[in-house]
Amino acid sequence: MSIEQVLAANLDALMSVHPEFKSQMKLSKASGVGQTTVGRMRRAEGAATIDNVQKVAKVFNLQAPDLLKPGFAKRLLQNSTHAMLATSIASQIETLGFTEKQLQIVQNTLDALKSG
Repeated sequence: MSIEQVLAANLDALMSVHPEFKSQMKLSKASGVGQTTVGRMRRAEGAATIDNVQKVAKVFNLQAPDLLKPGFAKRLLQNSTHAMLATSIASQIETLGFTEKQLQIVQNTLDALKSG
């Protein structure tokens, strides 16, 4: 995978878990990077300047090297999925009330996700 493809995958993942920056236009306005440039970064077209990568990363409270790490997107999406699962479980516990055995199953599942 080329560095451009890594950047594109990571950028897509970040935009998918941050609804406030789901569109190129919104990310462009927040970062100060042109919308066309953001689009080219997302499509892995050409080489993005490190300055533009840093501006985009800053929007997500990251540094440029974070966006250039292979596998960053996969870990980000996995963590986001785990967080949504945990929130759903917590809501169900609050609403339904769980037995001690059910709570232990939930704890074991969360432990497995952490190590997984």
